[in-house]
Amino acid sequence: MNKNRFAANAQFPGQQVGNTLDFVRNQYTTGEKIYGQTVNLASGSNVNIDVNLPKDGRLLLGVSFYTNYDNATENPTATLTVNNTKFIVSAGIRAMDIENLREAMYKPLNLALSGNDTISVDINVVGNAKPLQMQFYYI
Repeated sequence: MNKNRFAANAQFPGQQVGNTLDFVRNQYTTGEKIYGQTVNLASGSNVNIDVNLPKDGRLLLGVSFYTNYDNATENPTATLTVNNTKFIVSAGIRAMDIENLREAMYKPLNLALSGNDTISVDINVVGNAKPLQMQFYYI
């Protein structure tokens, strides 16, 4: 390993490879972040699942789900509410499943956040209850 590739007296990660402090700060504040949450669903309605997105989020880029429902008749639906406004209403989770989004990592939303947001998800399960992984992409 070449020890000389890191800049001398670099105070923050990113500066070691020659980036300026302003560039490193900008990358930190505008870089995409992911918050994941796993929920053990029950059969029927699962309402007001609280999403505790970190307070530094300023823009909710999108959401994706993952669960292992194999049967075609098992397609839970999701309703996403942000600050009392429904942005996704009764959409099939398979449509936002990471495996079905193809090249995209998430279903885009681009919702402005304030840092004091109330985010909740309602899931309606027809069939067997299974764990659900939710990923929220934000900056």
